[in-house]
Amino acid sequence: MVSADCFEYNGSNVDRSIKYEVYIDRGLNNLTIHYDIENIVIHPNFNAETKANNIAAVNFNTKGVAGWRNKIAIDFGKWLNRVYVQRVLNKPKPIEWGTPVMYVQPTVPPDPKCSEFSPIFSSNNGAFTCSDYTVEPLVKDKTDCKIPYPQLYAWMGDELYQAGIFSHAVIKGGTDLCKYDDARFYYTVLSNYIAFAQAALGKEFYYNGITEDSKPQGDPYFAMVGASARLDYNMVMLSGDFYSPKSLHIESASNLDNSEKNPNSASEKNNPDTPNVNNSEDNYTNPGITAESGSDNNEDKPSNGSSNKTTIIASVCGSIGALVLFVVFFFLVRWYRGHVSKVHDPYKERSAQEALVDMFANAGDTRPPPAYETAENTRRAENLVSVGTNRALVNDSQHSDLNYSNDKN
Repeated sequence: MVSADCFEYNGSNVDRSIKYEVYIDRGLNNLTIHYDIENIVIHPNFNAETKANNIAAVNFNTKGVAGWRNKIAIDFGKWLNRVYVQRVLNKPKPIEWGTPVMYVQPTVPPDPKCSEFSPIFSSNNGAFTCSDYTVEPLVKDKTDCKIPYPQLYAWMGDELYQAGIFSHAVIKGGTDLCKYDDARFYYTVLSNYIAFAQAALGKEFYYNGITEDSKPQGDPYFAMVGASARLDYNMVMLSGDFYSPKSLHIESASNLDNSEKNPNSASEKNNPDTPNVNNSEDNYTNPGITAESGSDNNEDKPSNGSSNKTTIIASVCGSIGALVLFVVFFFLVRWYRGHVSKVHDPYKERSAQEALVDMFANAGDTRPPPAYETAENTRRAENLVSVGTNRALVNDSQHSDLNYSNDKN
């Protein structure tokens, strides 16, 4: 599972001019392998304005290579500690991963600013976590700006289990991550979306609960409650990949889930004028994405400040290992020139981007993230939904799939 806001869109569809990839950190044999994403299913109730349901399920072909499984923490509110995690590079060439930086939050004191800053957080108890913790980015010698921790783990018993991924930041008294008066960072709790991801991809997901009887919520159509207020006028919301960040001011009034104000809302699912992606079985089962698709011989072709060239750097978008076969890291970034948003990009300097591109293009040995487990020691997520693609759910998503009928070759 990854953040839906990390993708680029053409209207209601994922932009296929960009090649999306995953990097797999195989801790069992110290290899780093990357694959093209073959399928993307954005949550059908993802709201790009409020960041409700900022989640997507992705699938890629591992070509039969074995891996391991991670569990997703459930029983939100009963975790021993919350642990915010950032990967560390000991050296860039060849890549050598170090021990992740972790901020352990043993208690969660009341913080009224979490609700004050983000209306969607205020409306959805148990759907987000909130923090004000920042960390050095991977290439810290290229920027003075700190970023939110990318991942959230839950400390349960003696183990760490993946629990959340970064959704959005709300900043007061500034327009970027480099200079502001105050900020809060919000993380989507993954346990609410196990059933969605399993139904969308037809794959089994795994979890860890406080007791043997613990179960995650089992509705694949789970969706957050809409925000009941607008973002304050002096706040700025940042989202997506902070190596090429986006920002927006929420201008809509209290009803943020109607189709006029929110083109991604559930109310538009049955609109005949809305593109209905992935409406054939063949489109889903045979995506046909290849290593060459989405690019044109890797040549830069600027369009609205960006190009089709694919670059791969560590982002704040992905969970650590939500898929069945592998612990995955989602690396998603486009090659940008100039000021492509009103947010200061910590990595906008060409030297920093070139260093990151070169670093990941020549990836070497790695180390596993915390709390991975081999397949035979992992408990299955039972009694959720039947294993198999939920076609209705996939078709309901206005962003579903990289491949759709009017775009196939």
